[in-house]
Amino acid sequence: MSMDRNRRAIRERILNSRKQAERAAAELHAAEHISKDILHECLMDYVLSKFSLSRDQCNTESFNEITELSIEKSLEISKELLQEFEAAKSCDGVTTAIAKKTLLFLAIERDFEVELSAIATARIVNMGDFTEVVWSAMKNAPAWREKLREAPEEDTAADTHKK
Repeated sequence: MSMDRNRRAIRERILNSRKQAERAAAELHAAEHISKDILHECLMDYVLSKFSLSRDQCNTESFNEITELSIEKSLEISKELLQEFEAAKSCDGVTTAIAKKTLLFLAIERDFEVELSAIATARIVNMGDFTEVVWSAMKNAPAWREKLREAPEEDTAADTHKK
């Protein structure tokens, strides 16, 4: 593949990922009622889109594993090589995964119009934790308060989020 075709393919993949993430955010904004289950599914779609992954490529709820899968795919290197590279970096403590997560949190704040707790985001281990952090932020955001429902609603789930 020529350099130009490779660049075009990368650009196309990035644009498609951005559009998919925008769709996931728009679906949530358009919902009348949102349960934690609906939020979880929407966030999973959003994160996988932002990280250029599909559900077929990702069969884990581990936030770290999802981030590592994304880095592996985008850099086209193995998990082991990535870990070796990260270990050889300077002692500033910032890894590629940490940078990627931080950019994701900033995108969530922008696209969902919420403010995430830095302390809470540091404790995220899996997508369930991530859902709880975003849910909490949404409860504090006037635009979302009226839409949130503690108990899942079957009819709303089917109408609001297409799997």
